[in-house]
Amino acid sequence: MSTPTTPIAVFVYNRPAVTQKTLDQLRSDPQFNRHPVYVFCDGAKSSSDLAAVEQTRTIARKCLSGFSPTIIQNGDNEGLAASVSKGVTRLVSQYGQIIVVEDDLLLSHGTLDYFDYSLCKYRGVERVMQISAHAYLPRSKPLHSTSYFMPMTTSWGWATWSRAWSHFDSTARMAESVLKTKETRHRFDMEGSLGYSNMLQQQLAYELDSWAVFWRLAMHCAGGLTLFPGKSLVRNEGFGEDATHTKRAAAWMVNPEWSTAHSIKQYPDLCESDAEMWLKTTAYLRKYNYPNVPRRLFLRILSLSRRIMK
Repeated sequence: MSTPTTPIAVFVYNRPAVTQKTLDQLRSDPQFNRHPVYVFCDGAKSSSDLAAVEQTRTIARKCLSGFSPTIIQNGDNEGLAASVSKGVTRLVSQYGQIIVVEDDLLLSHGTLDYFDYSLCKYRGVERVMQISAHAYLPRSKPLHSTSYFMPMTTSWGWATWSRAWSHFDSTARMAESVLKTKETRHRFDMEGSLGYSNMLQQQLAYELDSWAVFWRLAMHCAGGLTLFPGKSLVRNEGFGEDATHTKRAAAWMVNPEWSTAHSIKQYPDLCESDAEMWLKTTAYLRKYNYPNVPRRLFLRILSLSRRIMK
């Protein structure tokens, strides 16, 4: 199955050690040399960041020296949201599709094959808007080489097309429609399992720097689907005090079962949300994000009642 040339966009900032790990793992993928590589390097926030920013850029050039990468270096600090949204827009406009990796992710060797095949298979399916390398559940299916659809987004290693990214809106014009009632907020929060509505309000108030919540908004309003692997193809190495956004990992973020050898062999022909996986995933996320049992039971009953009333 042929596919158009797909660029890999890597977004880095000021963490040389995790950037080295990410790029070393990425370039060891047997399919890596089939993809043009673009490294987007954000600028320093202050003089205290300059040394780490420059070291990160040097590592990117050295790690990828044999692959003719395009290195884009910002003079100023744009922040994660602007850096990713501008970089993705630039490359999908040029190539029509993209693979996106941030500087703290380790990808299994089957990931690029998974992206390439999925981008080709679902290219013309309007409802399919994203391909995810990350799976929320530690064990998603008895057969780990399967994949499935759900109406949710991810930011840990993903791919998309220009037709899907055209829904992305950094002005968040649709925000009011998802924030206006408890019911609309509950649906936007994936049946009360993740606090996207609070994140959206923080982003609109300039208290957060997240492109991902706007992408969640775009897909939610468009009724889009994401393809997920039966077992996660990505491991996040970026948690710690030097992280910009997430200092500590919640239980659902940790993936101890990750393996460099994992791959996906089965892809759904029916492009509809997997009801079983949706129930399992939202229940799993509620458990860790809402440890208060009465609150979790309330959210679960609310979700079930709305499903019955449809």
